[in-house]
Amino acid sequence: MILKKDKAVVFGGYASLPLGLACLFKRASLYLHEQNSIPSRTNRLLTIFAKRVFITFEYSRRYFPEDKTVRTGLPIRSSLLEGLKLRREEALSELGLEDRTTLLVMGGSQGANFLNEIAPQVLLKTGWQGIHITGEKDYERVKSLYEGKSMKVLTLPFSHKMNLIYRASTVALSRAGAGTVTELSLYGVPSLFVPFPHAVGNHQFYNAKEIEEIGGGLVLTQEEADTDSIIQRLNRLIADYESFSKNIKAFANPLACEEMAKYILEEEGL
Repeated sequence: MILKKDKAVVFGGYASLPLGLACLFKRASLYLHEQNSIPSRTNRLLTIFAKRVFITFEYSRRYFPEDKTVRTGLPIRSSLLEGLKLRREEALSELGLEDRTTLLVMGGSQGANFLNEIAPQVLLKTGWQGIHITGEKDYERVKSLYEGKSMKVLTLPFSHKMNLIYRASTVALSRAGAGTVTELSLYGVPSLFVPFPHAVGNHQFYNAKEIEEIGGGLVLTQEEADTDSIIQRLNRLIADYESFSKNIKAFANPLACEEMAKYILEEEGL
């Protein structure tokens, strides 16, 4: 039950609407967080009732009232923040990998069929070491593509040790969900983003474009992507690794949770 004294933070999913409306009817304080560059319909609807809107991407600022909107970045789980203390050598050793150029391939929580198809070709052609997170559904099939070939690729359906994986990676080939972009940024992993073309409002493209614009990565649409175009862009990231790594690292905010709490406490006079 929502009471007038309560404060709520909603993140824009379909389940946020009932809570947001309950806050309105009970006159409880409502705060929004928009994870992606293109806001959800729920957050757009609730904006008028919210005291503050926290955003991840600067691009989304245009959709919200200027006086309510502040960029805090996306909150990051504690295990990833703790993992920043790891040295790359430690991460490689724990994962059973060698100290050489390592490409991370991942398509978000469900994997990505397109990346799962093209990544083995990229790794075979370049000879890079790989970490390939396939998603549960595609794991056995993709794993079989690497078997019997002289390739050093750690293939996983998913992982609870993303701190190790990010620290071990040189560059990434990835989709561009808000969480993925933020976590790659936190660890300073220069990334080639191939946005999911059917994301609502094409938000993954705009998420990735913001990283490209600050010099932290590159964007390639799925329609344009083939083995050679991917390798060419990944080589650009590797050739200017220090600059790309520094720039992408500037995007994530390790103190996002603390900053959100600070704004809420100030707003409530607590």
